[in-house]
Amino acid sequence: MNPLKPLRAKVEDVKIEAEGVKTYTLSTEFSFVAEPGQFNMIGYPGFGKAPICLSAIMQGGASPLR
Repeated sequence: MNPLKPLRAKVEDVKIEAEGVKTYTLSTEFSFVAEPGQFNMIGYPGFGKAPICLSAIMQGGASPLR
């Protein structure tokens, strides 16, 4: 996996935390490693991109984004 190339993810769950605040749980085909403080560019075609910090990276499962 090349960390500079986009990686597709599947939205597994969306939880409404508060008005205007949602937690998205994503899963990918490939696992990856991130350190605290790192963030990713998350985008959706037609909606643009945003820098997002990962809340956690679950081994072998989906990871939440807040």
